[in-house]
Amino acid sequence: DDPKHIHLSYNQAIDAVLEHDYLGKETDIHKHYVTGKKDLTYAFGPEQEDMIIKYALSGQLLDSLKTLKKVLASIKELGKFNGDFYVAFIQKLLYHLYRDGLAYDYHFEAHINKNMTPIKSDDTLDSDSTFTYLQEILTLITDYVLEQKLDQDQLLLENALKYVQAYYTSRISLNSAAQYLMTTPKHLEDIIYRVYEKSFYDFCIMVRIENAKEMLLKTKLNTTEVANAVGFNNTEYFVAIFKQLTNVTPSEYRHQNKDTSDLPITLNKQATINRINRRYI
Repeated sequence: DDPKHIHLSYNQAIDAVLEHDYLGKETDIHKHYVTGKKDLTYAFGPEQEDMIIKYALSGQLLDSLKTLKKVLASIKELGKFNGDFYVAFIQKLLYHLYRDGLAYDYHFEAHINKNMTPIKSDDTLDSDSTFTYLQEILTLITDYVLEQKLDQDQLLLENALKYVQAYYTSRISLNSAAQYLMTTPKHLEDIIYRVYEKSFYDFCIMVRIENAKEMLLKTKLNTTEVANAVGFNNTEYFVAIFKQLTNVTPSEYRHQNKDTSDLPITLNKQATINRINRRYI
């Protein structure tokens, strides 16, 4: 059930590696191929290689490299392997990185090929040089992943602002917003806090107050009517929140900005979004 060595042909080992087959308990076929012996050895369980990939695809370079170093140290303890083995190890790891990356819609294979010289059979290739080569690749991958995440998070933030701007007059929950935006509540709130330093609840309050400010200047609605229009059922609470965020009451805000109150009565939701972005981003 837990063999230490398995003798298989070279082609069988290749097929098993690419299909990521498992044998026995917590064992993974590793092509520890030694010319002339055709030995296939279990050096460590599959979870360690999986963690290298998981960390890399999460943008966690240091954790990925730390696990890689541990794996290579385990292999080194087994004895001296020739360059062919390390080439196979690199190719297998890259195969799974490319394959698993596609699940996240990451297409970094061309980026790697453009910036790295393809590995070839070399008798001088050992554990240390393998680590150096893979370190460069993992650095390229994590840089790529972090850049993709930044673009995705920026788009998510823009869509979150548009969502709240569209539905701020109703009861909005973090869960409903996350479901609409096809993300997790934690991820959505983390991104909002990173940019605005606000919880999702306070983020919604901010959008409501920004819209209230525009209504105070562009409509003849009184304070209670404005409060109701932006989703506040309690006028006193609205006034308290408004003053907390602007340092003036709604009436004082309208009076101080009376020169702009003669603007046409048109509420521009996109203008409100742009104003929020200029203030915080």
